[in-house]
Amino acid sequence: MKKGLVLLLILVGHLTVALADEGMFLPNRLDKLDWKKLKKMGLNLKADEIMNSDSQKGLNHAIIRLNIGGTGEFVSAKGLILTNHHVAFGAIRENSTESLNLLEEGFHAATISGELKSTYTGQVTEWMEDVTAKVLAALDTAKSFSTPALARKAIFESLAKSHTSFPERTADVMIMNEGNEYTLVVYRFFNDIRLVYAPPRSIGEYGGETDNWMWPRHTGDFSFLRAYMSPDGKTSAAYSKDNVPYVPGRFLKISAKGIKDEDFTFIMGYPGRTTRYRTSFETAFALDYNYPVTISLLDASIKGMEEATKNNVELEIEYASNIKGFLNTIKNFQGNVAGLKKNGLIEEKRQSEKAFSEWVSKDKARQEKYGTILSDIDALYKEMSPMYKKSTIARWPTRSRWFPLANGLDKAVTGKEMTPAEKSSLVAKYTGSAAMVRQELEKNVLRNVLTLYYSLPADQQSADMKALLGTGKSMEEAVAGLASAVVKSLPSADSVSVISFIDAVVKGGEAVPVAVRLARALNAETSAFSKFEQDFNLKISDLRKKYIDALAGFRGEYLYPDANFTLRFTYGSVRGYEPRDAVVYKSQTVFKGVIDKESGEEPFKNHPKLISLYQNKDLGKWVDNRLKDVPVAFLTTNDITGGNSGSPVINGNGELIGCAFDGVWEALTGDWKFENSINRTIAVDSRYVLFVLDKFSGAKNLLDEMVIVY
Repeated sequence: MKKGLVLLLILVGHLTVALADEGMFLPNRLDKLDWKKLKKMGLNLKADEIMNSDSQKGLNHAIIRLNIGGTGEFVSAKGLILTNHHVAFGAIRENSTESLNLLEEGFHAATISGELKSTYTGQVTEWMEDVTAKVLAALDTAKSFSTPALARKAIFESLAKSHTSFPERTADVMIMNEGNEYTLVVYRFFNDIRLVYAPPRSIGEYGGETDNWMWPRHTGDFSFLRAYMSPDGKTSAAYSKDNVPYVPGRFLKISAKGIKDEDFTFIMGYPGRTTRYRTSFETAFALDYNYPVTISLLDASIKGMEEATKNNVELEIEYASNIKGFLNTIKNFQGNVAGLKKNGLIEEKRQSEKAFSEWVSKDKARQEKYGTILSDIDALYKEMSPMYKKSTIARWPTRSRWFPLANGLDKAVTGKEMTPAEKSSLVAKYTGSAAMVRQELEKNVLRNVLTLYYSLPADQQSADMKALLGTGKSMEEAVAGLASAVVKSLPSADSVSVISFIDAVVKGGEAVPVAVRLARALNAETSAFSKFEQDFNLKISDLRKKYIDALAGFRGEYLYPDANFTLRFTYGSVRGYEPRDAVVYKSQTVFKGVIDKESGEEPFKNHPKLISLYQNKDLGKWVDNRLKDVPVAFLTTNDITGGNSGSPVINGNGELIGCAFDGVWEALTGDWKFENSINRTIAVDSRYVLFVLDKFSGAKNLLDEMVIVY
């Protein structure tokens, strides 16, 4: 047998094993699944009970995508939504003040009228349809458009139009598998979502960053929101005191019956992004460039924000979501770096690509169509690599509040004659922007980011950036001085100050504020890269499309599309894992573990009432007879990623048994490759949710509202 064929058979064999519970499947393509296997595993539902576009009996109508980038699920006939504490974090923060810190103390609306307004919105997937054939046929005849992108846009709008006549709906055609497939998705959208309940941070975020992505876990990562509609049933209605709770066509019953190893589970939610079909070149680029640069920038920002928010409760509340999100991302990226270095995925991809190239070479038509795909991708990333770090650092300040203020005013006034009315409008607009700038925080973050820029080799720093730094000082002093000068040059939140800033920009020369000069220098640094990036994205998109097409032929199977924030179905089982030699993790944690971790200091400082409940064995009816304790969290083999946070973990009867909130550290590279032996989802057990509501918070109104199955 030839060496190439042997390698191919080994890889295909390995792939078959790895696919045990792998896959984030489009709910309208469930026909691709082995239903005999699913039934044998314990699924007692039919496909049209999971996804149903023609009526509201499908579970898709019970799953809501929240604009914060997470998932929730309806758990009552009154629009009550269960999600994670960290998903609801923004709504909790919005309603917190220094005197009433809901983040720390928690919140419980004992009545509907006590529920709190938030800026959250949501979408429920009502319809999904494979429109690949329609799009490809239309593209073949679209001769009047100057670019394929414009042709696709017109075709997408035409396909979506027939589904958006109902005012509560919006529709999109989603590109799947890099353009080899297209799916029409129709959403009902919600504009009034309110905060109903949140446990104190000591429960909802127990273990903090120490336990983040780790197992065993003892976090009560859950909260409740509610979707509202206008009295005439419009879910698109903005917040109003006259709005009433939404009545969903389908909601999930809560199971208190318990779980055990190998029980069947499935999850429906909105996973964000995966990159499982990327080449070794793209994976190596992420490991060598993308992750390290982003980690350094995240770390610089976190340290700057934490320095400013220390001993400032008001500022700490305002930036709590930013810091939490950055900390979560940095740990995720660190886990990916560690995992990619350890698991040999890049080398495994290289071996697979050798087999792929041999397969391509065996057929003349394949060779003509796919022969240079891998080398072309490699060349593109080699071209990008030298400019990536500098450009990424220079672009980072655009995420700040000071940059849009300085840059926006500069772009608005430079080279223009303004009428008094235009100037007045500009002043009104940017006075509000100036009010949002927290100068001490912006100064600290900018100082740390500029330190990274000026740590680059001298020949990579532009003349304009060097000129701004000045001479005759230590690098540390010079960078701190520049950051301070930028912030001091910004206008304050009054019209006189904004007018003065505008006049200085118009005057030009040395009068131009330092903030504007730095904004111009940073724009110059990134402009060349931006042009390259546009060309790069067009080329890489075309190459990835061809590669996915070829890969499907090479593997001889349907490739479920990478995650892209569309509704997905994934199945699995309750199961622990063995991450390394002599370490065996069970699949469930219990209340005793919460108390065992108690240290008296954050992030393992329990609320006194929670400790009292344990000490007095006041556990109510939520004790698992097998575990002899209240379950807290559990593991499943379900295939999820970011965006799935808050997704329901559902048993074979369609009942909610938990709320997914994390993956495990050893498998953070799951976005690149699913590894059946260690890929695990962490979920908070439904009985811990019910226990906290009942015994800790006395939230009888919520318990009575939900349908609990014993």
